[in-house]
Formats: sequence, C-alpha cells, structure tokens
Amino acid sequence: MPEFAAHFANNVFVFENEANLKTFLKSPRNFLSSAPSMPADYRILILGPRGAGVRTQARLLNQKYGWRLVDFNLIVRNKLQEILALPIKPPNNITTVGPCMICLSQEELQEIKDGKPFPAWKFLPWVLEFLGVPLMVKPPEVKVVVEPNPDEMNDEEKKAYEKLKIKKAEEKKKKDKEEADAKAAKEDRARRRAEALENG
Repeated sequence: MPEFAAHFANNVFVFENEANLKTFLKSPRNFLSSAPSMPADYRILILGPRGAGVRTQARLLNQKYGWRLVDFNLIVRNKLQEILALPIKPPNNITTVGPCMICLSQEELQEIKDGKPFPAWKFLPWVLEFLGVPLMVKPPEVKVVVEPNPDEMNDEEKKAYEKLKIKKAEEKKKKDKEEADAKAAKEDRARRRAEALENG
C-alpha cells in the first residue's frame, strides 16, 4: 500500500502527503458526499493482468468524467485486421505518390502472424494516428562544418587538404546519385502498387 493511504468504506484512498491524509481521516464522509471535480483533459494510465478489470475501470471513468478512452490493444488489433485484409500492403512511409499508410514491414507482419515476441513501442504511431496527432518525417540533422583556412597551412597541409576536398566531392556525387536512384525506385514501386490496387 502507498505511504499515504487509508482504507474506508471498502475502498482505498491514496493521498499526496500526510497532511491531506490526516484531513481526510478526521471526517472522511465530508469528502465522499459528491464526486470530485476532475479536469476534462486529465490523463491516466491503467495497467493490469488479464481479467483484472482494467477495461471495466476505464469504461467507468469514461462514463463518469467523459475522458477519452484509448484502448491500446483494441487499436493495435483493429489496425492489424485492416492491414492484413488488404490485397497488397501499402508502403509504410509518408508520401503523396500513390496510396500509403502507417504500417509495418512485411517481415514484421509475418513475425506477428507467427506469434513471435514483438516490441510494443513499434505500435505507438498507430496510437498517435488514432489520437489525431500529426506525424511527419524527421528532418535531417544539420551539422555545422567549419572549413579550415588554407592561408594558415603549409605546403604539405594544403596538398592534403586539396586531396581531401576532391575525395569528399566524389563521395558526395556518389551519394547524391544513390539517393536519386532510391527515390526514383520508391516512386516507381508506389506507382506500381497504385496501379495494382486500381486493377484489383
């Protein structure tokens, strides 16, 4: 039992500090004549083993205070049913080219089908989607690079610096080409998925 708690009328009451506990114990019925007022956007997390009454208590709180009920298991179950019922799994990326949705990879879906352990945090985007929280692609990290001053270098350092600049330019050119090819391939896959969905 928590440090500041009291048992009264077949219920356990928990308090923030000892002063509140003592005030309640002096005349507990005065505090129970009406339901306490609660903020409309109050958040509470209820955890418990199967059969402990977690959903029942959550529904009672929803009915009593009008709080929005977010059933993690139900959200995941409904989303999985929606995805597995599709003839072709849409890409799990944010794009304006063809259909897409917040999804999992084919390998991850197969792991779930096989009943393998699966980390719950991977379902959090579905919960955020359910709550209407806008999702976006994480912007790339901007790194500030301070270029050395060639005027402060000796001849050997200048040669090494020029050689490094040429190497970096070649690497950037190669990387840009790989990114362009990957983007084109992704757009092509999205186009072919859209055509496949349209054709049934």
